[in-house]
Amino acid sequence: MEPDAGYRVSMARLGEGFLAELFAREPLFAGTALFLSVLAAMAVIALYLDPRMLDGAGVWLKPLKFAVSLAVFLFTLAWFAAWLPQGVTDRGWYRAYALVVVVCIALEMIWIGGAAAFGQRSHFNTDIAFLRAVYPVMGIVATCLLSICLLYGILILSDGQSPLSPALRHAVGLGLILSFLLTVVVAGQMAGAVPPPRLSWASAAGVEGWRATLLGWRPGAGDLRPAHFVATHAMQALPLFGLLVERLAPAPATAGATWTLLAVWGAALLYAGVVGHLFFQALAHAP
Repeated sequence: MEPDAGYRVSMARLGEGFLAELFAREPLFAGTALFLSVLAAMAVIALYLDPRMLDGAGVWLKPLKFAVSLAVFLFTLAWFAAWLPQGVTDRGWYRAYALVVVVCIALEMIWIGGAAAFGQRSHFNTDIAFLRAVYPVMGIVATCLLSICLLYGILILSDGQSPLSPALRHAVGLGLILSFLLTVVVAGQMAGAVPPPRLSWASAAGVEGWRATLLGWRPGAGDLRPAHFVATHAMQALPLFGLLVERLAPAPATAGATWTLLAVWGAALLYAGVVGHLFFQALAHAP
């Protein structure tokens, strides 16, 4: 077997093992995330086949972004499910809660994908009465699905029998809790604000640089989307920092555990500060 072929086989087996582990930890979330990944691939194809544009971008760009974002969200939760207190995922109330989260995600994707199919904005649509009425309801749906982060964070953070090191347990718990709290604050402000500024991809590079070109953000024009993005991904960023701290200080000595906890809490405060800076900067430049 050629070296390149052997490498591809090894990577394929690694991917299969990772997916199997996710399904073992939380099959509902892992399965839904895999389905969203398929939807994302379909949205990419639709971008090439459907020439329609909306606000300077292909009509299927927003469904693509949401499918990818929600898939990452659920893959992350599926991985963290193994670190919940023992027996939680087998309880009836948890299974019902997880199902509600998946239903909320389905409603989000139907709303966003349906609007795209008709060439309409899903967010801030004041032209279509139905979409105007649905928008605040979708805000409640989004808060409901995001609340699973708060539940996971509290349960993991308070689990004294956790197999995780103190630093990693606090990093995972704080990241999840911050994702909920910060995103609710930023998204709540976005829901009541004017629509974010838009620009065509053709002129983006000359206006705001790479962020506008790749993401469509206008941070210097009152755009709250950068703050929203950073807030939402606290659930990945802080655990990665906690993992780094754990690798730097693997010894379970009390002194080591103390400084690692301080480092994690300091990083959490700094992360919240970054979100706050992006948030208030956008408000200061709001039209």
